[in-house]
Amino acid sequence: ESYTVRWTRIDGADGYRLTRSSGGEDRVTVDVPDTFFVGKDRPQRYQVSAVDVSGRASAPSDWIMIDAPAVPALCVAPGMLDFGTSTSSLPFRITNCGSGGTLTWTVSPGPAWLSVDVPSGSTTTETDTVRVTVSRSGLPPGVHSTSVHVASNADATNIPVTLTVSPIPEICVDASMLDFPA
Repeated sequence: ESYTVRWTRIDGADGYRLTRSSGGEDRVTVDVPDTFFVGKDRPQRYQVSAVDVSGRASAPSDWIMIDAPAVPALCVAPGMLDFGTSTSSLPFRITNCGSGGTLTWTVSPGPAWLSVDVPSGSTTTETDTVRVTVSRSGLPPGVHSTSVHVASNADATNIPVTLTVSPIPEICVDASMLDFPA
């Protein structure tokens, strides 16, 4: 995420020298032709000096504190839900793994045989848990696959879901083998 540092034009300046520091002695100096600088990393402090045609710089300004914007990001775990032949309910977790802000999210469960206990929410630093429940009733034997769609103000993802419906056992009777005594 980028942000812009701006300052007021200094009379007589032909350019500017921008020093940035993320703390300690680690400093980077950049010559800038105008009164702004677009940053892509997260330094916290800046100093600006006016530079004349000969390259001489004025005394630097006081340190300017800059806070990069807080940006939410969607993280979901686990990345797949496998209900096998007998499990009917499994959880997944939603967290805001970004640099801050509030992550608002919604869950779309998919087909009628799948439901969720919490269809929407928001998180800043906590973990939200959503329980997915499946119903095998009325499904034919075999493997059934779908996905749970999780959308947010930051991103969207699909969680693959599989479940297996076992065949109904059949009882086979050979009538010639039956003996009914009198």
